[in-house]
Amino acid sequence: MKLLKFAKKIERNQLVVYLLILINLMNYTWAQKHPILDNLNIFSLEKKIFIQCVISSGSTCNGIFIYQSFDSLNFDVVGHINGVCGDVSEPKSYEYVIENPIKNKDLFFKLEFGDYGFTEIIKLHVLDTREFQYQIRPNPFKNKTKIYFNNEFNKKSTLSIYSSNCFKLKEFETQSNVFELDLENFPSAIYFFTIKIDTKNVVLNGKFIIE
Repeated sequence: MKLLKFAKKIERNQLVVYLLILINLMNYTWAQKHPILDNLNIFSLEKKIFIQCVISSGSTCNGIFIYQSFDSLNFDVVGHINGVCGDVSEPKSYEYVIENPIKNKDLFFKLEFGDYGFTEIIKLHVLDTREFQYQIRPNPFKNKTKIYFNNEFNKKSTLSIYSSNCFKLKEFETQSNVFELDLENFPSAIYFFTIKIDTKNVVLNGKFIIE
């Protein structure tokens, strides 16, 4: 009887080990990067989109194709780099610039490297704030909205919200070019805000309406 209990205990321990190995393998699969890329960076600067990638040393592919989508599902080719890319002896860098991208809309990008398949999808938003230097969408709103502003170098920025009698109500921080506001408990009214970038003086002032 003791021997049987011991055998069952070993079986349970083996099952736990097998499960841990399986979980580790699944996590490793999900964490894998593109097989021939050392680095991929897609960003906007001065109303242009820069696509920069580094192909690993010893890897080559037949051309690089850049795909763009507006919904992350349906993609079209918007650019390509012809010829054999990469180098057998050293990492190789490439850059592609989209000069006049669609602005004020979420864009999705992925790259294809010959027979090595696609990269993961990268989301980007090119902001055109025009004369007000910010955009609020939607405005007016009930609970949630987004305030877009120019922050091309991803500096720490603070948005302060004030009532009509200049009483500070709430603050938000970001290092991107958008504040995502959730003001569910705010009553219907007109509110004012300021944005400070990199702890400097106030650079933006505006207002929004909660319905």
